[in-house]
Amino acid sequence: MSRFARLETANARGWTRARYTITVEVQAIDGGSSNISVNAKVEGRTDGPTGAEWTTLQSTGVAEQDFLSALIENVTGSTPGKP
Repeated sequence: MSRFARLETANARGWTRARYTITVEVQAIDGGSSNISVNAKVEGRTDGPTGAEWTTLQSTGVAEQDFLSALIENVTGSTPGKP
């Protein structure tokens, strides 16, 4: 979970599960260009005496970058940053 979320700011410990939701927003600029933003909502779950609780955590940006890199590679056929 530490790959996708900053855990040092989280009060809860004893994580039992994690999940993330990716949101992709595409804004057309002109006929051949678009702006794409990718955001991840990362949540961790703890199981305590009062039951399960999901806590939203700050993303490290890894999930967003991985998704965007895969999207670029699938659309262009080349790995981002490499000719």
